[in-house]
Amino acid sequence: MRLTFSLISICFIAALSVHAQASHIDLSLGESANFNLVTRQNANLYDADSQGAIAVGGNAIVDHYDVGVTSNGGKVLHVDGDLSAKGSGNIKGDTVVKGNYTNDSSSQWHDPLSWGSQLYKTSDLNISDAFAELALFSKALAELESNVSASAQYSILELQADRQNAYSDNMFVADLTLAELNTYTGLKGNLFETDDFLVVNIASENVVTLDSFDVLWGLPERSNILYNFINAEVITFEQGNIHGHILAPYADFTFEKGLITGGVYVDTFSSYAGAQLNFEGAFSGNVQVSEVSEPEHLALFFVTVVLLSITRRNTTKK
Repeated sequence: MRLTFSLISICFIAALSVHAQASHIDLSLGESANFNLVTRQNANLYDADSQGAIAVGGNAIVDHYDVGVTSNGGKVLHVDGDLSAKGSGNIKGDTVVKGNYTNDSSSQWHDPLSWGSQLYKTSDLNISDAFAELALFSKALAELESNVSASAQYSILELQADRQNAYSDNMFVADLTLAELNTYTGLKGNLFETDDFLVVNIASENVVTLDSFDVLWGLPERSNILYNFINAEVITFEQGNIHGHILAPYADFTFEKGLITGGVYVDTFSSYAGAQLNFEGAFSGNVQVSEVSEPEHLALFFVTVVLLSITRRNTTKK
C-alpha cells in the first residue's frame, strides 16, 4: 500500500512539474510595434518628419519636425515628460503631454498642434512598461540559435533560410557582426517567403557607426525585418537607407541624414534635417520562451512536502 501511494505521489508531482514547465509566454514588440519611434528617455527632432506615431518616455523637442504625416487621426505623439515644440501644424493629430507643453514658435499665429487636434494629459500607454517589454524581446531574440546562413557575393550579402528549422511564426534569425553589415551595400535572400519574419542579430562594440545597407530581393517584406543591436550603447547613422525596424533598447541613437523605413526602438533619439522616418507596417513576429511562475514553484513544493509527510507518518505507525 505504501509503495502504491508513493508511486501515485511521485507521478502526481511529475505531472504537475511537466505542466509547469510547459507554460510559455510570447514576447514581441507589443504596443510599440505600431509606433515609428519609441524612446525610453528623451527625443530631439529637427527639420524632418515621421510618417507614423512617436512615443517618448522623457522630454521631447519637436522643432519644425512633422509627426504622424500619414496617420489617420488619433494620438500621434505621446510624451511622458515636457514637450517643447516649434512650427505650425506639424504635429498631425492628437498629442499626450504628461509634463508641460511649450509653444516656442516665433509667431503667435503658429501652433505646432494641427488644427482640430486635442491635447491630453493622460494616456493608457505606459511607455516604461512598453520599454521593459522591448528589452526582454531583444534579449530573447539574441539568445536564439541562427537558422540563416550568410555568404558574400561581391558587394552583396546573401542570407539563406533553413526552412526545416524555422521558429514559430516562420521566424528566421541571422547572426552578423557590425563589420559584416557595414562591408556590404545590400542584403538579398534565398528560400524566404514574403510573409516570413527575419531578425538580424548584430554583435558589435558598444559604440556603433552605421553605413547604409539596402534590402534588395528574395527577403521577407521590409516591415517583417528587424535589426537587433545586442550590445550597442551609442549608434550613429550618418546617411543612406536602412529598410526594416531597429531594436536597440540601450542605445543613444543619432540619425544624421537618410531614410529608415521602420520602427526605431532606442534609449534616446536625435535626428536632423534630411533624417526621414517612414513606416510601412508593424513587425508582428513573436518568440515563445518557457516560464515557470513563482506560485507554481510554491504549489509544487507544498504538495511534495504534504505527500512525503503522509507517507512517512504511515510508515512510522506500522
